[in-house]
Amino acid sequence: MKKKIVITGGLGYIGTELCRLYSGVSWYHKITVIDQRFLSERIHELRNWNIEFFQGTILDKHFIKNILKDADCVHHLAGITDVAYVHDDINLERDKKINDILE
Repeated sequence: MKKKIVITGGLGYIGTELCRLYSGVSWYHKITVIDQRFLSERIHELRNWNIEFFQGTILDKHFIKNILKDADCVHHLAGITDVAYVHDDINLERDKKINDILE
């Protein structure tokens, strides 16, 4: 039975490695990757592996709802990667995005 597998944050390091693992079964299952970035080299690699790519943010509820519809498995790897390491690096706008993702 064909499964629908969605990977959010699929262009990051872990997402790329997960896609590489799924590349062997992507001809038998529908694999979909979501990322807000666009890295043409990695997207070209995904297409060669028969993996579908959508550029967008997981914060767009309408966008994400359509893609997650009927998904059998979701690997949620999306997130904010430029978090503050020290108190002086606090950014209120970035912190709001982090909180939005956690909701």
